[in-house]
Amino acid sequence: MANKRMLYVGGLANEVDEKILKEVFLPFGEIMDTQIPLDYETEKHRGFAFIEYGRGCKWHCKYCCKDVIWNDGIVYRDSEDVVEEMLFLHKENNVNLFYFTDLNFTSSPQKVFELCQSMKKRHLNSNWFCMSNIA
Repeated sequence: MANKRMLYVGGLANEVDEKILKEVFLPFGEIMDTQIPLDYETEKHRGFAFIEYGRGCKWHCKYCCKDVIWNDGIVYRDSEDVVEEMLFLHKENNVNLFYFTDLNFTSSPQKVFELCQSMKKRHLNSNWFCMSNIA
């Protein structure tokens, strides 16, 4: 769904499952959901996962069900918690690329600024990119 805020995690070891992923990331803040896509032929994960860190949308489109499912507004996780997770993945698993899959990622310039400031303050020198809209 476009209203989810997720962190892409790459380079997962074969033994990592959703339970392990949640246990590892729980100390860094609330985890709303995890997804580890599987290879349909081997039924093993493909070495990456998505960690959801927020939900919602500031828009009130008449055709959208987000107000019924998540109530009104957007729920964000603390930027420091997100950067702590990114640092953990960078240091422990050599993850150097982070992908935020969220069309509303830039809906709050203040939250993006806070995230970037946290990355700078913590010396996280990794690449990242996001999906977003310009509305």
